[in-house]
Amino acid sequence: RDRRDFSKLAGKAIEGLQRIAASGFITVTTRNHTKDVRSSFASRISEEPAITQAFGVTGDLDAVLIGHFGDMEEYQALCDRLFDSDPDVVRYTTLFAVETYKETTKITPQDTAPKMITGEPFIGWRRISPLRSA
Repeated sequence: RDRRDFSKLAGKAIEGLQRIAASGFITVTTRNHTKDVRSSFASRISEEPAITQAFGVTGDLDAVLIGHFGDMEEYQALCDRLFDSDPDVVRYTTLFAVETYKETTKITPQDTAPKMITGEPFIGWRRISPLRSA
């Protein structure tokens, strides 16, 4: 009986290792940067539940995506659908998170508003100039 219990436990452990939950940061480089290509790509990304955030970016990359995957098969299937079948995708690279230091999407206007010298936020995100007389 002990051996059977151990075998079941070992089998579950191996099964668990095959199912690794992972967060990935996917960078994408495309061949064309036209509005139609960007729009089509954005539309396909919006249909993917594993992709929780997606950004068009400046620089050497064209997009950065954040995804959460239950296992490597889910990740690979997404890559097959989004990237490998798209002739406009030249390259994609995925960085998987191994540690989470902070994870939140909460941003308040007070956190992002420019500050005056006094440390107070600008009114309506714009500095109000004093009226000048002619």
